[in-house]
Amino acid sequence: KPQPVPGASLRITVNPAQRVVILRAPKRVFGADFDPWTAAYLAVVLSQEGFPSPGVWRVRDVLPRAAQWRLGGGPEDTNHTRILDVAWPAGAQPTQEAMLSAYRPSKETNMDLLGPDDFPRLRMVRPPAP
Repeated sequence: KPQPVPGASLRITVNPAQRVVILRAPKRVFGADFDPWTAAYLAVVLSQEGFPSPGVWRVRDVLPRAAQWRLGGGPEDTNHTRILDVAWPAGAQPTQEAMLSAYRPSKETNMDLLGPDDFPRLRMVRPPAP
């Protein structure tokens, strides 16, 4: 289960003209043995929510139909992803759509009762060798 890292903040730089977003985090967040060339990464886009559903960390819900402060286009279950987009290589298999839709739908409202197998799993991306 993910845990916040106290005192670790991201610095975000956006350059729309170059279509580049840079995220910087303190190296200590990743541990002493961290090697950026052998690590795997995954970047996703979510919608921030000030008043999230129970068990969801400040991520806006995706409902079947859009409503005030809620996104639309989601299925009827409670454990579907709230990820809007994945930075995934073009043409890579499986597709992000396949990964995000591969889970057992549930109506459980207490997210703490669900385990990792109840949610979509995404593969990580490794950088090319230097």
